[in-house]
Amino acid sequence: MDNEFKKIRLHRSPKVKSIKPMKKRNNKKLLIILAVTVVVMLFIVFGIVLPAKAIYSKARRTMQTGRELAYSLKSQDLKTADEKLKATKTQLTDLKQSYGGLGWVGWMPMVGAYYNDGMHTMKAGLELVNAGQVALDAITPYADLLGFTSGQSSFVD
Repeated sequence: MDNEFKKIRLHRSPKVKSIKPMKKRNNKKLLIILAVTVVVMLFIVFGIVLPAKAIYSKARRTMQTGRELAYSLKSQDLKTADEKLKATKTQLTDLKQSYGGLGWVGWMPMVGAYYNDGMHTMKAGLELVNAGQVALDAITPYADLLGFTSGQSSFVD
């Protein structure tokens, strides 16, 4: 039995690692992270979401008045069209003023371009309303000849 394998003994120390109690987490770091998160969420809600909701509702109202204006022009009613045009101008001016409250977004790299596009769109809308007013003022004296109803006396009479 000389060919038997000898048992290899590994030298291990009988030491057992002691389990250390968990360290208390750094509450100060956690508190700072929580505070920053709360501030960011409040900023998002009060700086973006609430103003955006107000702008959206004003834009919907302005769009509805614009549709009523288009309908009154299709039905050839100049008196109603003039009233709706003035209401559209008032609402669009109010919308532009509310939209201007988000002006701080204009300096942001990607979002700023969208904000500026919206501001240019409102300026163009106001110019369109002004052109519509000029056109209505020019058409009104000749409304009967052109087939519009204006509520005024007839040009032909």
